[in-house]
This record gives sequence, structure tokens and C-alpha cells, in this order.
Amino acid sequence: MRKRYKKSVKKNYWKKCMYVKFRWCVTEVTKPHELMYRTALEELNLSPSEVLFIDDSIKNCDGAEKLGIRSFVLCRDWKPYFYNKITCKKHPVVRNLYDVIKSLY
Repeated sequence: MRKRYKKSVKKNYWKKCMYVKFRWCVTEVTKPHELMYRTALEELNLSPSEVLFIDDSIKNCDGAEKLGIRSFVLCRDWKPYFYNKITCKKHPVVRNLYDVIKSLY
């Protein structure tokens, strides 16, 4: 798993993700609709097992998980972070991208 994520970052993966983010505007649906995630997978030409989804909404993370996409709940403020850390058992709760990277290893 580690090699796959390192490989993605080396191939300018973040630039591709931003492209998909803007592309979602034309799908006429919003997260957590399944079409949003399927569009991203198609645009990136990746399988759900190769993707990480990071969002501040548990509902959106649930939508991604339904397709097999590994999801993280992002909470930058301490109060929601601790609340979600206690109440959200489905997804890892992180404060920043560094926490996501740490949890992968």
C-alpha cells in the first residue's frame, strides 16, 4: 500500500485531484451522490482502492466508503475534532494532511 501512495504523489497526483474537483461542477449532483465519486474515479482512471477521500463531512465520507474509497474526516478545529474522534467510528478523524500520511504507515 505504501508504494502505491508514494507513486501517486510522485506523478503529480494532487494536480489531477484538483482537476477532478473543478470537473465535478458539471455533473449537476453533489456529494454524497454516487455519481460524484464515480466521476472522480473515471477522470483519474483509478480504482476505489487506489484513492483516499478527505472531507469535513461524515456524510460525504460515508458516500465514498460505499464505493470502497478509503475516507478520512478532516476537522481542523479542536472542538469538532474531539467530538468526531469520540463519536465517529466508521472513519479515521484527522486534523491535517500530515495526520493522514501518518495513519497510512
